[in-house]
Amino acid sequence: MANEMNNETTTTSEISPLGFQGSMQQFLRKEIGRYVSADFLVGTQTIVNKEGILFDVGVSFIVIYEVRDNRYVVCDFYSLKFLTFYTVSDIPVPLVGLPAEVQAILQDS
Repeated sequence: MANEMNNETTTTSEISPLGFQGSMQQFLRKEIGRYVSADFLVGTQTIVNKEGILFDVGVSFIVIYEVRDNRYVVCDFYSLKFLTFYTVSDIPVPLVGLPAEVQAILQDS
C-alpha cells in the first residue's frame, strides 16, 4: 500500500489572512517544507515528539511527513507546545526517496 496524500485535502486548509494575521498558523504556513521536531502535550504529563517535514498547516491541525517511517501524521495544533526548525545541514535523516508531493513543497520552500 503506497503512502499517498491527496493534494485536494491540503489545498482546502487555506487560512484567511485577515482572521489569522499574526497568528502561529499564519507563521507556520510560511515554514511549510522545513524539517521540524514537534512536541505535543498528551494528557497532563506526557510529551510526544514527531519529526519530519512540515507538510501542511490548517486552523486546528498540522501535517508532518515522517521521513523515517514514510508516512503522514495529522497533529492537533492545540496540543503543540514546541516546534524546532532544523537548518539544512542539521537534518538528522537523508531526504531521499520522498513522495512527489513532498518533493514539490521542498522545491517551493
